[in-house]
Amino acid sequence: MINKVPEARSGSRGHVELDALTPSQLAALRSTRPPIKLALFDIDGTLVNSSKVISAATVKALQRIRRLGVKTAVASGRPSFAAQHVIDTLSLNDAGMFYTGAMIYDPSTKQIITQQPLPPNDLSKLFGSARAAKLHCELYTHSEYFIEQVTEFTNYHTSYLHCAPRLANFNDITSVKTIYKALLVAQTSTAKAAIETLKARHPNLIFATGYGPDRPDIVFTSVISQNACKQKAFAQLCSHHQVLPEQVLSIGDADSDAEFLQMAGTGVAMGNAHDEIKACANFATRHVDDEGLAFALRSLI
Repeated sequence: MINKVPEARSGSRGHVELDALTPSQLAALRSTRPPIKLALFDIDGTLVNSSKVISAATVKALQRIRRLGVKTAVASGRPSFAAQHVIDTLSLNDAGMFYTGAMIYDPSTKQIITQQPLPPNDLSKLFGSARAAKLHCELYTHSEYFIEQVTEFTNYHTSYLHCAPRLANFNDITSVKTIYKALLVAQTSTAKAAIETLKARHPNLIFATGYGPDRPDIVFTSVISQNACKQKAFAQLCSHHQVLPEQVLSIGDADSDAEFLQMAGTGVAMGNAHDEIKACANFATRHVDDEGLAFALRSLI
């Protein structure tokens, strides 16, 4: 007799903890849910752990599901150029989402499928506000990123992205380059409050928040065009890969991952995700430092 999969735990969270399921319940789950044909992965806090490392278990888990015919792709706030070492390490060569939804890009063909850059006028107002609030700000093109001054966050973020920014005046850069994303970084309560003020002041832009798994006190807020709709990006990825939403698994840990967790047929929140993000998912797995991604893929595919 196959044990029934338990309902979501009591409280406001709507997910099931994968650790709470027995082997027979997991087998029942796999046999009754639509087969996964596309898996979308956040990077920081999901593929990359708090030591800024991709574990051997993660590498093996991705290799296994690809052998089963599952397409694997990035769905991240990172720009494509700063995700390249992750793409290369894990062979995540299928078309995915970058810049928090502002670009769909195919690493195998190096083709931009869709793009939604920041409007220059909105961008100018945004970095003007960030300057006034003395916030760490970065601007991203398709191939590099820029800062106006070195701050205490510069080296920290460089170590995650595996590439360093260029120093430049933002007014000069935005007059000649296409910017897909701005990034605001804050650690103090004053700086975090300043970002909230900017959100209210710029309602025509999308603000999406993430955290480093090793430093959850530091907030990374991506700012993209209001035309960079994640619902549209998800639909475009499904169309490009010729899959149905119910055949997609999406896994992540940040506030910016919530929409993809909700739209995918199988949404998985990492154990290091906030409860609000777990509530958006069907399932929650273990912490990234406890091989949560490998455990989720082994459980569900």
